[in-house]
Amino acid sequence: MFNSSNLWTWIPDLKIQLIVWENEVLIFNRLTQDTHLLNKPADWILDKLNNNTLSVDELTKTAISQNIIPNDQDSFLYINNFLTCLKEINLIELTSNRYEDNSLA
Repeated sequence: MFNSSNLWTWIPDLKIQLIVWENEVLIFNRLTQDTHLLNKPADWILDKLNNNTLSVDELTKTAISQNIIPNDQDSFLYINNFLTCLKEINLIELTSNRYEDNSLA
């Protein structure tokens, strides 16, 4: 499991095509020619990370406020699992932690 303050973003130069159905999303990676079938809200997460760098906490809070997911004890874990999946299929990546102390000792 990743730290809740880690930041997520799209892989540089990612080019994907999405086909969205009621509860599923077909993702075609134009660079690798890979195709993936995922459940929603994979499309919503990719949309949020397209031009943003966000933490799992920020994504979870936004998903709850936009009624993408229910506000319950599993909300954080639900979004974190999607992020892990999207990372494993090389659609998103972790970036530096904005809360780290970057000063030299």
